[in-house]
Amino acid sequence: MSKKPRRYRTPNLPTSAYGSVGGAGSAPATAVTAPVQRAPVAQVISKNWQDEYHEVIGDLKKTGIIAVILLAGMAVLSFVLR
Repeated sequence: MSKKPRRYRTPNLPTSAYGSVGGAGSAPATAVTAPVQRAPVAQVISKNWQDEYHEVIGDLKKTGIIAVILLAGMAVLSFVLR
């Protein structure tokens, strides 16, 4: 079997999203964007990550407990079903 030829891949977007009149083979137009305004560094550092992610940490603990229980159950079943 021979290799399949590589095709020019275009995203699944309408041509109006490119900002050009061309067909599917036309390259997307580059858009001029305004500079991104970033938050001051001192404000970002002063936030406590534990305050922001306390729900995530709780979910990870629950997932870890469930994983340990399932692994222990599999170990017990491997000895029982032998």
